[in-house]
Amino acid sequence: MKLLIAAGGTAGHVLPALAVVEELRQRCDSFEGTLVGRRGGVEKTLAEEAGLSFEGLWIEGWVHRSIPARARALGKLPFAFIQSRFILNRFQPDVVLGMGSYVSLPVMLVASRLRIRTLIHEQNRAPGLANRMCASRVDRIAASFPVDSSVFPEKKTTLTGVPIRSELLRASSPATPSEDRLRVLVFGGSQGAQLLNQSLLDALTHIDPSDYQFQLLAGREHADGLRDSLRSSKHSIKVHGYLQNMGAAYSWADLIICRGGASTLAEITALGKPAIIVPLENPDQLANADFLGENGGATVLRGSELTGARLAETLEELRSDPAQRAEMARIAASKGLPDAAGKVAEMILELETGQSSG
Repeated sequence: MKLLIAAGGTAGHVLPALAVVEELRQRCDSFEGTLVGRRGGVEKTLAEEAGLSFEGLWIEGWVHRSIPARARALGKLPFAFIQSRFILNRFQPDVVLGMGSYVSLPVMLVASRLRIRTLIHEQNRAPGLANRMCASRVDRIAASFPVDSSVFPEKKTTLTGVPIRSELLRASSPATPSEDRLRVLVFGGSQGAQLLNQSLLDALTHIDPSDYQFQLLAGREHADGLRDSLRSSKHSIKVHGYLQNMGAAYSWADLIICRGGASTLAEITALGKPAIIVPLENPDQLANADFLGENGGATVLRGSELTGARLAETLEELRSDPAQRAEMARIAASKGLPDAAGKVAEMILELETGQSSG
């Protein structure tokens, strides 16, 4: 089969699509894929590493930006529609998969106009603008959270979850709980690492070094400076600029401190990990974090209340209450959908064979 994927803006929109590609390669005798993303973004590198061809659009995001930046982005949009048509006509896909974000909008609307079979995936609890605009025009919709039928038509919407990498699931067998120290994995991603990094540094002054072990995924640009800052610290803390094997890190951890991105929450629920979530102050992450926090599957701290003292207090509460951590893990696991990649792949294969809804 031939699949064209429209995804980009951030790696968080691309990585779930690559999990679906992995699943389709296992199921299909013949598979050819191409990724359409933002020209100059991280998408090209991710596509090439996954063995996909890449097509770059001249496009920018326009939501939550200044008026001049929004005007510039909207001015590029007509050209992105023209590019999308040329790409679709040249590649001739059987199915087009849109992963949300501004990159997918022109591709999905043009594909539906050309009567190519289409599927969109929405990873957030609050559906984004691009997917809301495409919902009435595409053939199928994969949702990661229950969504009101006034937003996505119920007949063509399937609850799948966010696809995650199979190697992460394979590597992350449950760790044996530490008898003496709570093992904490901290990561914030490229957009949020620095706030979590500094908050953790501040929290270390309020907690006993003998009670914790930390792994901190600080980001490449911050790792060396943090190692220098911690050189004289008595705490057991390993700082990483980048982690190749996130599955092993998840398996090691008793507790996660993270942001509220959809892929991150899909991972911690699929693996059943208790977490302290510090969402970015945007509607997507706030809604995602609240979904898990409201159900008791995580502790949610807003950025405005995140101080070293507050983080230390929360760590101490959870360290001293293993039963609470176990209950958080149980609830998180009950919300997980580890077979999301398989479900989305199945929807794509149904579209290829002519089943437009189900």
